[in-house]
Amino acid sequence: MKCFLVKWTRVACCLLPVLAARADFDEIEGVEGRMPTVGASAARFVTPELIEISHINSTDGSGVPTDWNLVENGSFVAPPAASCEVTLGGSPLAHTIAGFRRRPLYAPLAETDLRVDNRLFLTLAQPVAEGTELVVTTEDWGGSGSTVFHVTLDPDRRSAAIHVNHEGYATSGPKQAMVGYYLGSLGELEVAATSFSVVSEADGSVAFTGSLTVRPDVGYTYQPAPYQEVMQADFSALETPGVYRLKVDGLGVSLPFRIDDDMVLGFARHYLQGLYNQRCGHAVSLPFSRHVHAACHTAPAAIPTADAAFDDTWSFISAANSDASGPAPRLVSAATQLYPILRSGPIDVSGGHHDAGDYSKYTINSAQLIHHLAFIADAAPATAALDNLGIPESGNGKSDLLEEAKIEADFLAKMQDDDGGFFFLVYPQHRKYEDDVLPDEGDPQVVWPKNTAATAAAVGALADLGSSPVFQAQFPAEAALYLQKAQAGWNFLLAAIAEHGFDGSYQKLTHYGDVFGHRDELAWAAAAMFAATGDPVCQQKLIEWYDPASPTTRRWSWWALFEGYGCASRSYAFAARTGKRQPAEMDAACLAGHEQVLAETGAWRATLSGQGAYGSCLDPFSKQQSTAGWLFCSERAFDITVAHLLSPTPAYRTAVIGNANYEFGCNPIDVSYVTGTGWRRQREIVHQYAQNDDRILPPSGIPLGSIQSGFAWTARYGSQLGGLTFPGDGLAQGKYPFYDRWGDAFNTTTEFVVPQQARSLASLAVWAAEAPGADTAWTTLQPQISLPADYVLVGQPVTAEVSCPGIDLSDARVTWEWGGADPWIGGAQCTFTPDQVAPRRLEAEVVLPDGRRLSAARAFGVRSVSGGDPHAPAADTVALYHFDESYEDSSGNDFDLTAQGKVSLAEFAAGWMNVPAGKAVRFHGMGDALSVAIPGAMISADGGPSPLSLEARICVLNYDAYGNGSEPLMALVRSWNSKFGALQDIWVQPARPFIQTDALALVGGSQWQTGFREGEWQHLKITRDAQGHYECLLDGAVIASGDSTEGPFGSGGTWTLTLGNFDGYLDEVRITGTPAVAPPEEPGDPEPGDGDGDGDGGGASTGENIRPFALPFETDSDTIALYHFDGNYDDSSGNGFHLAAAGGVTRVPSFDENGGSQGEVARLSNFGDSLSAMLPDSLVAPGSVSQPLTMEMWIFPRAYKVWGNGTSGNFSLRQNWDSSLAITEDKWLQPAVPSVVSGATTVLPQSSWESYVGLNAWHHLMLTRDEAGVVSFVVDGETVSSVACPNAYGRVNDWLFRIADIDADIDEVRISSVVRQPLPPDAFEADANTIALYHFDGNLTDAGPHALDLTAGGNVSFTSDDLAWMNRPSGQAVRFSNMGDQLTVTIPDSLLVPGNSSPELTVEARILPRAYKAWGIGVASIFRLYQNWDSSFGVMQDKWLTPDRPTVMAGSHTVFANDVWDSAVTAGQWQHLKITNDAQGVVSVWVDEVLVAQQAASFAYGRTNDWVLTIGNIDADIDEVRISNIVR
Repeated sequence: MKCFLVKWTRVACCLLPVLAARADFDEIEGVEGRMPTVGASAARFVTPELIEISHINSTDGSGVPTDWNLVENGSFVAPPAASCEVTLGGSPLAHTIAGFRRRPLYAPLAETDLRVDNRLFLTLAQPVAEGTELVVTTEDWGGSGSTVFHVTLDPDRRSAAIHVNHEGYATSGPKQAMVGYYLGSLGELEVAATSFSVVSEADGSVAFTGSLTVRPDVGYTYQPAPYQEVMQADFSALETPGVYRLKVDGLGVSLPFRIDDDMVLGFARHYLQGLYNQRCGHAVSLPFSRHVHAACHTAPAAIPTADAAFDDTWSFISAANSDASGPAPRLVSAATQLYPILRSGPIDVSGGHHDAGDYSKYTINSAQLIHHLAFIADAAPATAALDNLGIPESGNGKSDLLEEAKIEADFLAKMQDDDGGFFFLVYPQHRKYEDDVLPDEGDPQVVWPKNTAATAAAVGALADLGSSPVFQAQFPAEAALYLQKAQAGWNFLLAAIAEHGFDGSYQKLTHYGDVFGHRDELAWAAAAMFAATGDPVCQQKLIEWYDPASPTTRRWSWWALFEGYGCASRSYAFAARTGKRQPAEMDAACLAGHEQVLAETGAWRATLSGQGAYGSCLDPFSKQQSTAGWLFCSERAFDITVAHLLSPTPAYRTAVIGNANYEFGCNPIDVSYVTGTGWRRQREIVHQYAQNDDRILPPSGIPLGSIQSGFAWTARYGSQLGGLTFPGDGLAQGKYPFYDRWGDAFNTTTEFVVPQQARSLASLAVWAAEAPGADTAWTTLQPQISLPADYVLVGQPVTAEVSCPGIDLSDARVTWEWGGADPWIGGAQCTFTPDQVAPRRLEAEVVLPDGRRLSAARAFGVRSVSGGDPHAPAADTVALYHFDESYEDSSGNDFDLTAQGKVSLAEFAAGWMNVPAGKAVRFHGMGDALSVAIPGAMISADGGPSPLSLEARICVLNYDAYGNGSEPLMALVRSWNSKFGALQDIWVQPARPFIQTDALALVGGSQWQTGFREGEWQHLKITRDAQGHYECLLDGAVIASGDSTEGPFGSGGTWTLTLGNFDGYLDEVRITGTPAVAPPEEPGDPEPGDGDGDGDGGGASTGENIRPFALPFETDSDTIALYHFDGNYDDSSGNGFHLAAAGGVTRVPSFDENGGSQGEVARLSNFGDSLSAMLPDSLVAPGSVSQPLTMEMWIFPRAYKVWGNGTSGNFSLRQNWDSSLAITEDKWLQPAVPSVVSGATTVLPQSSWESYVGLNAWHHLMLTRDEAGVVSFVVDGETVSSVACPNAYGRVNDWLFRIADIDADIDEVRISSVVRQPLPPDAFEADANTIALYHFDGNLTDAGPHALDLTAGGNVSFTSDDLAWMNRPSGQAVRFSNMGDQLTVTIPDSLLVPGNSSPELTVEARILPRAYKAWGIGVASIFRLYQNWDSSFGVMQDKWLTPDRPTVMAGSHTVFANDVWDSAVTAGQWQHLKITNDAQGVVSVWVDEVLVAQQAASFAYGRTNDWVLTIGNIDADIDEVRISNIVR
């Protein structure tokens, strides 16, 4: 689901509590959810003697700042001292430009919008007193003159150096804030103050005072060591609930924070909110989340086999384990599985949670999620009692933590094969990431094979949960099932080890679960199975497989309890503590070892937290090596909580809360690292939902890596983000400090996985369970957003309020979002001023002080001050659509629209009306469309232009054509050259429509972009009058006009009205004209597309379904297979090689240019669409040497679909990797277009493809192989590449013929056992031997070198009705009807017959004769060069000769007589007529390349007067006339 909203003016909202001393720095630093624009600047006091100036800029695209370029060769170069002036009361103050820092602030992935935050620091010679106002003037730092800042030393200004938990602190418990600030090249801020106070937000009174203590960071080894000046403010003794700020003299005040009894309960609720938003196979809905989507990935997943459909899967697996080592065979195919899959697909594996930012589901991570929630519910029983954390299951009397674990376990149970093993993961079948769709529009999925690591993890998790006493009491049936499946999995593991050995039984699939091979997961399975069953064999296996004191069980030799080993230690150490086992059953030494490692690890983590200046437990090894990534503070603190459960220690609580403080904003940059929380929030995260919905803020409750090494490389920005940072992240000394390294950018080193969410939630739940509100009964609340009306007036302030019956929201923090503009974080009321007439959607996410989260959404409309009214039908109305309740035509002509895709009728979308009412039609992108066929007589009259208009109310949100399709936005289409309306092109970028009106290009894409405002209703009207004058009007103003009478006009054919194929709305669509009565249908003459139901229906003859060739191929003795696609996919050769269709292949009708039916073509649309057949080797490549072969087809390509999905043959014959002939496309090669290969040899590289094969046009493609093994690629009759291609011809297995994985129409496919000749070109081309050449494409111009233009007499016209002589019909021919209809031109004798001897001469033309008109009227030159009676050459007709047929004459000689004319020339059919004269005076007559007459026929060569060429005096169409001075 996507928001409706696009653009709003700056919001002025009611904020509760009100932030004091608002300044521009609140915007610069993103307070309240804002984002500064490029060019924004601000200045403030940091201390009484230090001023900070911020400026937001960007780069030129190559990493060079657009201004403020103050770094050269890695060093700060200060602006000239004279360029900065500081004054007090007009008098200058001495100062120094002392320091600088720079870091990218915002770099979204979806579009280039880089914003860089520059900070420059001025030190004053003397500090100033509170209340002092200074004026800072800079000159030309931004390259555009002076900038003036007014800076006041307000004691209550917000300070960026004071850092608090934005959410707040528990009434009883540790409360710590930090004071510190990084000044870039100036170093750390030295805090002069020694004390602090906590002041009430309500009245400013002091609630607490205390001393600041130094809290230097420990562990960094570079110089200067960072964070040595950080001060801590401890106000744990303040236990009065309320809203406060922390104040430090000389610095100012912090952001507001709350002290509340249930604050830590809120922390847990935030994390469970994140897990809820990760649910898969379940609907995510209001009021539990505003980031809603339908149940996703519910379709069964495939089982990978050796079939070609799973080539991508095996390719992914092979690549992921390319570094596999060990005795087990490397897993690269179905045949190399140690544990073949027994189940047959597809299988149901729905449910669970998306593993991370992507939509996949990994068994090992799934298992760890279950373990941590199950473990904490058993080890800390109070957490199991939490039934009010805010998920749909809350309040049902069962544990919320176990409910979430059960959702995952239900999925995991489905992942078991019949032998007890568990599949490794669920993954997209044809690509790695579904990175361009929302989850409920996700890809087909496949499970990956089993291995022992995944199986052991699943065994451990299901045994942990199935044996949980609390879970058994609440879900007895599920607990029994999980234990049953765990036992089956355990048996599988024992059998696998027995057969293959301990090491030989493990096959790596990916890096997941591979740190210790399968050792840690096996230890976990053993521990959990022992805890569940008491089986001593399991305990013995645990002891055998896992020594917790051994360094080999620690990652990098120091990280204990990593992944499965941690699960094993917890499952065993707490088995008796949780009542699963009796103490006597435990091995004392084993138990002591596991308890010791749990206690020591927790204590060490707590120590690290104390050594961190800001409370995070980053390890010293990462500090020493200057590396960080995937660090989530509360996740690391989980080990501290477990140690506390073993031995309660107050310091452990302080450490856990300290890490939570860091995540919720108490860090050097005041960013909350849990989405949906805090005053300053990150927008750009590694999360496919967040990247694809149109909200600015991502789903709430998602943890973000809170300490990072630096920016990640991305395709959009490359490495320039890191390059812009100053001081640099990679310096040996003086580098940018780690906790300050942040930018709102796509960074995979900050991406979470669900076990990290579960560990954080489990840890915080222990402390949350101590809150007074932990046992408060849950009631699901339904908040509502109120507005003054369903439609509000554009340009006028509107106040929205969110409320909820029975609850006071005055203390709530509300996030308001409307899509496309900055969100606002404030209170329950929000005042905004909409500036566009458009449908809108407003969302409010309410967070109460105890963390309860309620979401509401409200759709409404924005109406115009002076709107329009709906149309009423009139006599000239062809069609009219109101879209109030249906897609029906209101004109009375019954041209009702048919919907395809996700078209719907939307409420609150009639704001363009004076009195808004009814609905509008909503489209979401390419493929969402409405269409109807309209007879030609209703749109265009015969004889020239006729009045026509097409108009609509339109509100565009986004264009979707680029890379997706060329379907119209709002247009009438009859044929490729007969279109009227707004069209789109798949490869035009930026994606903008254009307006074509018949032969006139009326509005281009750039003009469209200038005139149309996204997100706003506008009135578009396109008109044509009877004089051929065209206009495009936008909101009543003419934005383009033109004149043309070229057409093509006429009442023939069928027009298709198409609406949609964009993201936005249409309303009140009307077609008007001077409609004539449609001609009656001929009996039995179906509409185009009617047939057996296999096609996709009728429609106008748009470009792709105008068949561009006159006649289909015919079968002969050399034909192996032939496909016409007329009604079926059968082989017409008689050999029976019928094609099998898969995916979305269909057939659609094809037409000639006048709308006449020409059968059907095959249509493929997406990756996975295919037609295939097996052909025997005896026909394709008999013997062991190359044999002749031709593959050919007609194709209309629209888009190539392989890139990112999987390597595929688009048009291929394949026997093996080294015996093939194919047009194929590689998954990752750019540009994403095909190449031509034969065996292992490239015939045409993909880099050359676009030079020969264009999109959205018909092409004849031919692949030939000759006896020498030379393969040629022929495009439209031209051989573009020929390469000798060795192939392995000795095999005898069948060949797979396949047409697949492309968006294209295909027709006339033929495979032959000979080398077919290329199609001749349709049009003649002028060359050095051309005397004259006439194409007749709308003119009589000579296309040759001599400008011998023709002159018309009589009634000569142009026609495109029948150009069937062409392989690719286009342009026009010239039409004659009677004697006197003729074309003439005078040609100098020097060009035709220079000298006194027989010249070489050729006259030729394409001709379609209908009737001969000379008999009884006069001698006629039909196609003749004439100088005198004895010096002439060509076709003429005598007045009295019978039969009344033409004669070919050369001077006085009859070369081809009238009485044999009909034996060679057929009336009503196009033929190629050619007459030649050679140097010996031999004249030859050719018809369709067949010699029909030849004789010596010399004529008088010595004259020098001009010749006259005459064409006509016949009822015929003639095209492509050429005269040459050679024998062609």
